[in-house]
Amino acid sequence: MKYKNRTKLQAASTVLTFPFALLIILAPIFVFFINYVNETALTVFAIIGISFWVLISISSLFLQRAHCSHTCAITGMFTFFAFIFHNPEIMRTKYPRIVSHIVLSLWIIAPLYVYIRFIGNKAGFIPYCSAFDNVFVIIFYSLFLLSSLFSKTTGKSNTAHYICPFSPCMISMIKLSEFLKLPSRKFVTDSTKCVNCGVCAKNCPMGFKVNELVKTDQFNQKECINCGRCIEGCKAKAIECRFC
Repeated sequence: MKYKNRTKLQAASTVLTFPFALLIILAPIFVFFINYVNETALTVFAIIGISFWVLISISSLFLQRAHCSHTCAITGMFTFFAFIFHNPEIMRTKYPRIVSHIVLSLWIIAPLYVYIRFIGNKAGFIPYCSAFDNVFVIIFYSLFLLSSLFSKTTGKSNTAHYICPFSPCMISMIKLSEFLKLPSRKFVTDSTKCVNCGVCAKNCPMGFKVNELVKTDQFNQKECINCGRCIEGCKAKAIECRFC
């Protein structure tokens, strides 16, 4: 997909899904207040959240991290800020390690809290709340626990790795795809064609020094958001997108 078309798609997706994406990110905090939420609305939210999680994870087996650059509202927000502040490296800002520890802790604490309240409902040692008997709520928060486990097994990543709960699952699915040798959308590099012009690095919204990675055969597609702007800027055809 051409850059202009991808940008339009991402902008539309950001406008339409940002509130929902933000709710998912903040869900580990809101878990302590869900007894005040209408149960029907809570069920609908949990079902949609689970569906998003499953769809994005399965698509990663074949499309790698295309979701991040094409339909992710959070990436769209970061891209907007990078454009406003003329700073492409804002996408890979390294926040204090304490931030990742706090987020990871919430991903673990929230589902454990749900499990405790569920057991409390059954055993009667905690005031009853029907929200914690909701199977969709239990599954939804269990996915955060799954992401916390995957986040320790998928290697280093950018900020999205510990802000977006989908990211660890996506990277794990990509690794599974590689292990199973499934055909998928891949960026194939050829260091012999690279003229080291630097256009790819300039175009990269993540701020990666793509030309150096291509020249040294160290291009790691799991770390980029698969937007393809490096490919569009490479006249030497040192980077190509293939489904293989």
